[in-house]
Amino acid sequence: MKRLGLLLAILCMFGVVANAQQDFQKGNCILNAGVGVGYGVPVSVSAEWPVATNMIKGRNGAIGIGPYLGFNLPCIDKNTGFDLGFRGAFHYQWPEKLDTYAGLNLSFHGYNDKDVDEFKSGVACSLFVGARYYFWNKVGLFAEIGGGLNFGALSIGACFKL
Repeated sequence: MKRLGLLLAILCMFGVVANAQQDFQKGNCILNAGVGVGYGVPVSVSAEWPVATNMIKGRNGAIGIGPYLGFNLPCIDKNTGFDLGFRGAFHYQWPEKLDTYAGLNLSFHGYNDKDVDEFKSGVACSLFVGARYYFWNKVGLFAEIGGGLNFGALSIGACFKL
């Protein structure tokens, strides 16, 4: 009997989660500002607008696009650089207030290679995954792995719904 009660409680909680409204909806603009770890001290700013929403069962799933700017702050024996690009992501909200996403970043990057004392640049394409959790209606925290100067590194910061 206890197992049946536990199973019913879990199913009820799943139903509440499945009916949660998505935080990433048309009309929103999401702004991220963060700092990374890995390659020097990367800082980044990005904005994202939903272009397609409610793609899965009419309640969840969205595609967002927007600009990305990253800069690697100078450190001892590290290269400085920048990353300016455009990114797109697919969003899926699991529980209420948690927006998970994965996407592609296409960017132009440049950096000062201290080993050969010259400026190098190019175009890069990278993948990223992340999550945003909103503590208040319009303010939260985000964490991302990958993308831009932070590829393979963790980036954390604040997110704002405008």
